[in-house]
Amino acid sequence: MEKEQLNNIITWVLILIVLVLAYMVLKPILIAIIFGFIFGYIFRPVEKKLRKVFRNKTLSTIIMLVFLLSLIIIPIVSFTPTLIRQTFQVYGDLQAFDLSAIFNKISTPLLSEEIIHRLDTSLNSFINQSVNSIMQSFSKILINIPGILLQIFVTFFIFFFVIRDFEVLNKYIAKISPFSIGTGKMLSNEFKSVTNAVLMGQVLVGLIQGLLMGLGFLILGFNNILTLTVLSMVLSIIPIIGPWLVWGPAALFLLMQGDTTIAIILALYGAIFVSNIDNLIRPYFLSRSSNLPVVVSLVGTVGGLMVFGIIGLILGPLILAYALIVIEMYKSGKFTKLYKIERRDEIKSKKL
Repeated sequence: MEKEQLNNIITWVLILIVLVLAYMVLKPILIAIIFGFIFGYIFRPVEKKLRKVFRNKTLSTIIMLVFLLSLIIIPIVSFTPTLIRQTFQVYGDLQAFDLSAIFNKISTPLLSEEIIHRLDTSLNSFINQSVNSIMQSFSKILINIPGILLQIFVTFFIFFFVIRDFEVLNKYIAKISPFSIGTGKMLSNEFKSVTNAVLMGQVLVGLIQGLLMGLGFLILGFNNILTLTVLSMVLSIIPIIGPWLVWGPAALFLLMQGDTTIAIILALYGAIFVSNIDNLIRPYFLSRSSNLPVVVSLVGTVGGLMVFGIIGLILGPLILAYALIVIEMYKSGKFTKLYKIERRDEIKSKKL
C-alpha cells in the first residue's frame, strides 16, 4: 500500500472518529438544536421586519427571543397545574363511568348479555390503557423538569444565533455542502416547501382546530376544558385521525346519558365546522405546490410520535419528507444532470 493511500485512510478514519464523538456529545441535546433551527426558520420573517424598525440585528433578535419565551413559558407556567389537575379528574371520571349500565339500557333488545359484557370489558381496557399512558407521560415530564429546562435553554440559545447570524450560517452551509450550487438551491426550495407544508398546513392548522374544539366545549358547558382542548390539538395535528376522536366519543357519551340536544349540537359542530375548517384556512398558509401527501404525513407523524414522543408530531413528517425528496431527486437523476450542466457552463466560461 502506497504512503499516500495510507495517509488518506488514516485521515478518513480520524474524521469518522471525530464525527462519531461529536454525535455522542450532541445526541442528548440534538432535538433541542433541531428545534432551535425550526423556530429560527419560523420566526425569521418576523425578525426581519423588526430589524427594519430597530436597525440593529442583535436588538431585534433579543426582542424576538423575549417574545418567543413569553409565548411559550407564560402558558406553560399558567396552565400546567390546571392541566394536570383536570387530567386526573378525567381519569377518575372515566374509571367511575359505568359502561355496562349504559349498554344494558340502550342495547338489550339488540345485543346479548355476553356481547355487552365483551364490549364493556374491551372499552374499559382501552380507556384504562390510554389514560395510563397519558398519566405516565405526565409523570415523566414532572420527573425530567431539570432536563426539560436545559433542553429549552439550548433551543433558545441556538434560536438566537440562527436568527441573528442567518446570512453567515447560510453562506457557511453553502460552502461545506457536497452539492453543486444549482442542486443546493433546488434542495433548499424543496425543503422549504415541505417544511411549510408540515409546520403551517399540518401543525398550525391542527392547533387552530384544537382551539376551536375547545371553544365548543366551553360554550356547551363541559368540565375539564383545558385537557379536552390539549387532547384535541394533539389529535388534530395527526392526519386522518383529527379532532373527531375527541368530539365523537364525547357526543356519544352525552347521548348515552340522555343529553340528546347537547350531543347533537356537539356532533354537528365537530363534524361540519371543526373537522372541515382546515379546508378553509389551509390555503391562507400554503400554496398548492407545498401540499404534503397524506400518506407521508400520517406515517411520519405516527412513526415520529413513537420514536421522539410528542415532538415527533413535527419531526417525523419532516424527516420522512426530506428523505423522500433526496431519494426522488437521486432517482430522477437531477443531481447528476445539474452537475453536468454547471460543469459544462464552467468549462465554456473558462474558454471564453
